[in-house]
Amino acid sequence: MKKENITSTGTLVASVLAAICCIGPAVALVTGASMGILGSFMFLDPYRPWLLAAGAVMLGYSFFRLYVRKTACACEADFRARKVSRIIFWSAASLFLIALTYQRVLFWFYG
Repeated sequence: MKKENITSTGTLVASVLAAICCIGPAVALVTGASMGILGSFMFLDPYRPWLLAAGAVMLGYSFFRLYVRKTACACEADFRARKVSRIIFWSAASLFLIALTYQRVLFWFYG
């Protein structure tokens, strides 16, 4: 379960880095607050496709290890560890989906 947790956490980090340059100011715009400090993360914008690709690869590897590959051990500790790994995986997958689609959603919302 260690490899799945590492790659799922890597997906979380890659998704946050891919989204931090633009989603923070967008949330500030929606709420009416001013968050000028988040504009300093614009240097990450050219790396966004690479970060999303790395997140997709790590997410695919985690999915393969959690759902496709069968484990030999059927002990109780293995089931608990697998449950924690799946929670981390689906959290990472949802954050990755947000990082992947938020620009189009904001463009559609604000026209």
